[in-house]
Amino acid sequence: MRILSGPPFALLLLSSSWSSCTAEVASIREIPRPHLQRTTSSLPIKVEEVALALRWTGEMNRRLFLASQQPFGVQRIRDETEELPQSKDPFRGGQASVYRIASTPRPSTVASDTITVFHAKRLYEGNAQGARRWGPELSQYLHTLVSFFGSDFENTMSITDLTLAMIFMDRACSVETPRSDGHSPCPYCTPRTVHRLLVASVLVAVEANRGAPISEELRTQLSKVLGIPHSELEHMVDWVRGALGDQGTFVSSEQLQDFALTWKSRFGTTLLPMTTEHAAKDVLVLEQTVSA
Repeated sequence: MRILSGPPFALLLLSSSWSSCTAEVASIREIPRPHLQRTTSSLPIKVEEVALALRWTGEMNRRLFLASQQPFGVQRIRDETEELPQSKDPFRGGQASVYRIASTPRPSTVASDTITVFHAKRLYEGNAQGARRWGPELSQYLHTLVSFFGSDFENTMSITDLTLAMIFMDRACSVETPRSDGHSPCPYCTPRTVHRLLVASVLVAVEANRGAPISEELRTQLSKVLGIPHSELEHMVDWVRGALGDQGTFVSSEQLQDFALTWKSRFGTTLLPMTTEHAAKDVLVLEQTVSA
């Protein structure tokens, strides 16, 4: 979920809960991968706030990608084209290509991007903007995951599970992650990839944190509920796990603390207001604004 502009915007997690969660995060000891000690506290984190952060990240990445393809800037931004022509490039293995366009595109400025297993294959709500165009509303999507992997609190997820999922998503998508085995990173978090990146990252995080594999029965149930073929779900999980690089699923207590501080410094004072209500309005405006 790394923002394309660079390391200063490594993680976009919007949660007012973070300011009160640092103590719990700090209580996690360093344990050799792939497991982390589960904290005894069950302090909840609001999934609606995380959903807002993912929407913001996806839309910013989409816009930054489009802007990077235009030598003289982008005047109007539209979503990816709906048609997915099969690529004739033998090096793509016949994968479909999608063209991301700005107003009055020229042949020299139209860029192609390979469709991966993380990309939604069809529109979910054609008249919607942002992530809703390609999948369910993200807070609802997160609540669905919570029903499978949540804590004892209603509509909440273990802060450790969800925190690790966000860290893993960022690590798996980053081109800066050391990968001595040459494994490719996951695609950037965009409105079209965010849903599948999220579910795969949550699966990896839950297994790493709880120290046990998720049962095949539960995976099958999740696949049916989300409408993702089981084989694709397994492929996504394997890709995320491989893209975590040399560190794998190991996360130190210092890294967790840095994550909390990064969020607080980026969203608590500068980029977005602290309140969920104001943040929701800002994200909605960002998604609906088509001018650069």
